[in-house]
Amino acid sequence: MPTVRDLLERLPALALEGDPNTFFSDLYPAGDPVIAGGICVLKGPALIPEDVTALLCRAEVALPDTRARAVLRAAGTDELEQVRLEALRLLAREGRPALAVTRHLLAALASAKPERELVARLFDLTGVPAAVYAPWGELLAGAGPRGWPHTPPFGPEWHSLERGGYRLVAHADLSSALLPWALEVLGVAALRAAADSARLAGQGEALLAELLTGAGGADLGARLEGLGFEGSEFAVAVAELHGVQPRTPRGRARLTEALLTLRTAGDAFFARRGHRALSALRGGRVVWLWSSGRPETQRAALLAALLAASEADVRLGLSDPHARWQDAPQAQRQAVLALQATRFPRSSQSFSLLDPVHWVLSAQPAENLEALARTVLEPLRQADASGKLLQTLRLYLQDTHDLPALAERLHIHLNTLRYRLARIEQILGQPLSHPATLVRLYLAVQAEQGRGAS
Repeated sequence: MPTVRDLLERLPALALEGDPNTFFSDLYPAGDPVIAGGICVLKGPALIPEDVTALLCRAEVALPDTRARAVLRAAGTDELEQVRLEALRLLAREGRPALAVTRHLLAALASAKPERELVARLFDLTGVPAAVYAPWGELLAGAGPRGWPHTPPFGPEWHSLERGGYRLVAHADLSSALLPWALEVLGVAALRAAADSARLAGQGEALLAELLTGAGGADLGARLEGLGFEGSEFAVAVAELHGVQPRTPRGRARLTEALLTLRTAGDAFFARRGHRALSALRGGRVVWLWSSGRPETQRAALLAALLAASEADVRLGLSDPHARWQDAPQAQRQAVLALQATRFPRSSQSFSLLDPVHWVLSAQPAENLEALARTVLEPLRQADASGKLLQTLRLYLQDTHDLPALAERLHIHLNTLRYRLARIEQILGQPLSHPATLVRLYLAVQAEQGRGAS
């Protein structure tokens, strides 16, 4: 008994005199009521072998002349679908731009994750690996015999095309006839995602303001559920353009435009990862509240998405996860503290990773920090112009127990390290073994580093 593939390799010769599109539109025309009834109509020449009809179904065949139609009654829709998919695979691997193939790719839009469905269909039809990457370079979906890298591969062996912020990467063996339709799917998916984000933004901005100010009413939970938040944990992220303080109306307008760009990029990030999110501009920053029980695992990717949308010094702070909506104001405060703790351009911080000393220092005005650092550390600077003692102290405060490792890190002998520590005690007039001394020195060093970073 021949296989379905054997059947389909024979059907084009039996069924056609000309354009292959005619055959496949006859094989499975979309919305055709005859197909819905389990009947497939083929135009063909005089002879259709009995094994072909037997493979498809127990058929009724009418062949009055060479231009007649053969009417095949399918045994069931599953069998007909199997035949249709094998037919599509043959056409796709031959690179024929058949209408049925394009319809099959466009049907990926019916999926909740169209980019994932698209690459799965491309690989199923052609056997060629394909993947979709986000604008910030993160892998969103991939299909193929092996895993895909986290960033898009490049080179002459790859197609790499962009549409709607998505980047489609496929092996060069993929027929160029299929690429425009694959890109069309991504373009429509991007438009849909943007429309969904805009709808959610319009409905959720006022709701987010209620959450962050603690002013939500009794129906707050029901309204959140209506937007897709179903009792899961949430987190808050806050982003800003560091150091930008416009003084003119035009400057403020430019800042608002830049922040809106960041907001759009963040909204797209959460949408493409399947997270419900609310966002707004508040106090010269962008604030997101999104469904997440593990925000730290998304920090690097969210920052990458924001940096891909802006060349400015974007900084990001994330809160801990929270389970009660009443904790939204606290989550925002955590995110702001984490944001203020960032020390490097285009960087991020999580509240869960903050040094508690930062909370103490962040509550102090700059002049207090300068006074603390100057009072405690200035004697070391005056006694050692080379700065070796101060550098030794900074590293010693990071780990006061492993002196051999510290000596190796400083590239000095252990006895030299002990001499330096004794000299520091002599200059300061305080023993380094005393807890109060260590606290005072640690605060001073952290205050000085925080002042330099700002």
